[in-house]
Amino acid sequence: MTSIGWRLGHICGWTEVYRNFTFGSGGLSYAEVEIPGTADAARDRLARCQEEFRDDVSALNDGDLDLMRPTHWGGEAMMGALVWTIAYEHLAHGSEIGALRDLHRGHARSDHIPEPIGFWTP
Repeated sequence: MTSIGWRLGHICGWTEVYRNFTFGSGGLSYAEVEIPGTADAARDRLARCQEEFRDDVSALNDGDLDLMRPTHWGGEAMMGALVWTIAYEHLAHGSEIGALRDLHRGHARSDHIPEPIGFWTP
C-alpha cells in the first residue's frame, strides 16, 4: 500500500475507534480494527466511515455535546470534543493526502503561488 493508502487506512481505523467510544460501547481498540489492504479498499472504507460519522453527528442534539464519554486513552471527554477530534483527524490526514498526491503527480514542482489580487495588492 502506498503512503496515501496507508493514510486512508489510518483515518478509517481511528474513526472506527473514536466512533465506538463516542457513540457506542467504548471497548474497541486500534489493534482490533481491520485495516484495508489496498488503496481502493481504503478509499471505499473511508467513504463508509465518513457516512456513518455524518449520520451519528446528525442524530445529536445540542445537549448531547456536553455528555461525558469514555476515551480510548482512558478517562472521559465531552462528546463535542470527541466529535471535533474525529473531524480534525479527517482534516489533518486529508491535508497530508492532498500534499502526497501533489508530490506523486509532480505538482509540487510546477505549481506556483498566484499573483495577489483584490485587497492583497499593495
